[in-house]
Amino acid sequence: MKTKLLFFFLGLISLTTLQSNAQCTSGTFYGNLGWFDDGNLSGDYTNNENCSWLIESAMGGHPIVGFYNFDTESGYDFVDIYDGVDANAPLIGHFSGNTNPGQISATGNYMYVVWTSDFSNVAPGWDAVFWSYDATFTNCALTVSDGYYDYLDNQTLSWLIQPYGADAITFDLNTMDTEDGYDFVRVYDGVDANAPLLGSYSGTQTGIVTSTGGSLYVEFTSDVSNVASGFSANYTCSTCSGQTTLTAPSGWVGDGSDQGNYGNNANCTWLIQPTNATSIQIDFAGLDIETCCDFLRIYDGANNSAPLLGNVTLANQSMTTTGGVAFVEFTSDYSINGLGWEFNYNSALTGVEETALLAHMSISPNPNNGSFRLDLSGSKFSNGAQMDVLDYTGRIVYSEMVTKTISNISLGTLASGLYLVRVNIGGAIATKQIVLN
Repeated sequence: MKTKLLFFFLGLISLTTLQSNAQCTSGTFYGNLGWFDDGNLSGDYTNNENCSWLIESAMGGHPIVGFYNFDTESGYDFVDIYDGVDANAPLIGHFSGNTNPGQISATGNYMYVVWTSDFSNVAPGWDAVFWSYDATFTNCALTVSDGYYDYLDNQTLSWLIQPYGADAITFDLNTMDTEDGYDFVRVYDGVDANAPLLGSYSGTQTGIVTSTGGSLYVEFTSDVSNVASGFSANYTCSTCSGQTTLTAPSGWVGDGSDQGNYGNNANCTWLIQPTNATSIQIDFAGLDIETCCDFLRIYDGANNSAPLLGNVTLANQSMTTTGGVAFVEFTSDYSINGLGWEFNYNSALTGVEETALLAHMSISPNPNNGSFRLDLSGSKFSNGAQMDVLDYTGRIVYSEMVTKTISNISLGTLASGLYLVRVNIGGAIATKQIVLN
């Protein structure tokens, strides 16, 4: 009898241990894909569970949750799903029993899931996956997939791929398994399904397409029956291409990626050839490139056969050409990128007193909040000066005719960042970099 009791208590302890290990764990999820469940690895969930999960969709899309197992004590143990950040948001669904809820979508960027079980009676529980759809991707390289172990019936999922500064996007559909002729991946050359169709894929078809601009729209649809493992694709973007010729006496040059990372497989050049220039000074404002495999080179002439001025590796490098022409070459490989680079250039010109003007031009304070003093004392200042402020793309964002040698300038509500102040006095042009904070 004592032996039987011992085994009974050992079994009870073992069962209690297994149940205590099966408790759910609350969490916060951010991304395109993830799994969560009631906490049991095998067997039934436990009594008195109370867990919650906040799901935030990556890249501004809408979260969606799909259940692939569901069995709870009907009317007592519940999964509640809210359309927002907590239980104060609108309730999307209140689920219990053994009927699978299927897929549930949020209308915004957040979904809140709550799981509770009462004090008695348990069941096998539930397992779920979340992913995001209608997302906008601004990275230059990423993976896109249907986000499910097997996708569901009656799905329409979409992704807008719109990287910062991209001039082309290459979409590589490398894995495809859908119901042939009924479930499709379609890729459009623009911002929505009204744009030209680049490719339509079903079954096990794969393919590679490239957009003509900086936007690509991907849509996945499934019909009312029969599912499969779905699709997976990679995309990359280019943020510069070909050769650009610059003839202004001063300006900005950058990799073209704006706020994002530059593209892979870049091969871009700039010919800087201002009229009447005798030399060109280049000052780098930022540099973040893959050190082993992506290269930015400056040549002292009109092409890459000219003497190499420098292979740029430091953000604060400066260099000056021996003549009035500079050639810039940027190449990147197939993987790994960074925020990129940008520099401003200034030319010494024949026939005008550029050097003298630059020597007598000062800005204070610098950095500033958009208000500063422009001092042109000592320059040949007679009929006023045209002052322009340019952003990193070379776009004029502020202009003013200055009529005093010392002027207080207020730029208004420009965003923080790097700008160029360009002053023109009788054809003599000088620029200085300012920082707005």
